[in-house]
Amino acid sequence: RRTRHRFAASAEDSAATTAEADVLRTSVRKRKRGSSPSIVDETPAQEPAFKKHSGIEKPESQSNVDSVNTAPETPLEEEHFDFDFGAKPSGDIDAEKQVARKPTFIHLSGRTVTTKGMRHVAEFMKEPDNIIYDLAFAGSPISREAFYMFTKALERNNTVRRLVLSDTAFEADSLSHLVNSLRSNRSLQQLRLSSKWKPSVVADTVADILRVSNSPITHFQLDGSNLGDHELTKLASAFQMNRTVESANLAKNSFSSVGAVSFCNALSRHPSLRELDLSDNNIESEGFSAAADILRSQTLQILKLNGCNGRAAGVCSIASALKENTSMKHLEISGFAGTPACLELLNAAKEHPSLAKLSLRGVALNDTAADAIAD
Repeated sequence: RRTRHRFAASAEDSAATTAEADVLRTSVRKRKRGSSPSIVDETPAQEPAFKKHSGIEKPESQSNVDSVNTAPETPLEEEHFDFDFGAKPSGDIDAEKQVARKPTFIHLSGRTVTTKGMRHVAEFMKEPDNIIYDLAFAGSPISREAFYMFTKALERNNTVRRLVLSDTAFEADSLSHLVNSLRSNRSLQQLRLSSKWKPSVVADTVADILRVSNSPITHFQLDGSNLGDHELTKLASAFQMNRTVESANLAKNSFSSVGAVSFCNALSRHPSLRELDLSDNNIESEGFSAAADILRSQTLQILKLNGCNGRAAGVCSIASALKENTSMKHLEISGFAGTPACLELLNAAKEHPSLAKLSLRGVALNDTAADAIAD
């Protein structure tokens, strides 16, 4: 309508001929802007023409302009971030607005974490009235500056209990900032590290944290980190020095009975260890015997040995230790064959005072073993 009136006014002011007026009417119907100098000159300065894909923001005063003059929405920035607060990730949620909701947990999943996004998180963490229990960076590339900003905020925060850095991509040398931040932080209880770094880097980082951290870290999740015998031996001495660890998840790594024996011997008399997961490693009978020694310590409550190669001899050593144990609540052993070993384990489980769950997934059972399970 504005264009139509503008063309009509221009036609009257210039005393256009009938032919010229026809041309003007045709151009109006085609919605083309002025082809004559008089029309362009009379376009008000406060009503600029918005070209498609120009990227120019539309002034507030022009909110009632016809939609053909409206600039298209600008594309998302290349560096973006995603805050997932228990719901589906949206991909374009504004970090500042989300943090304003004062959540108790922040999950960033699968998005690049920019310095801009991390700044909102860091400032929120530093506020003494804000409480965050859970921080998860799952598969999120984090820049060096953004991670440094996060670790400085972690130093001053005393509410975060769980930190997940699984499959997180950032420079490995930035882990030193994490170690330093845990010298001051006194709230972190659970830590899960990424499998994207070299196994030696993961082992060194965990060993340093265990030695210098003032946080009461009780749960370490190092599954899928490709740790070998050398790395596990290095971790064994660090875990032995730390007296607060309650849970160690070492499943799906690359160590053999050598590493398992070294680790279990170091923790055989650990005062607080409650849960140990050694599943899906190349552990044979010697490693099972070392794990059995931890069972005799009377503190272990959960032991998982799924997908190992313990065979009958290893299972019998676990069954023998189970008879001496009174604290076990959850036991998982799979992938072995041998009815005598299975029967010995079932008899020990039957008489155990506190065992609530026994998993024998993938174990071949004959009628005698089936009857024992029924009993």
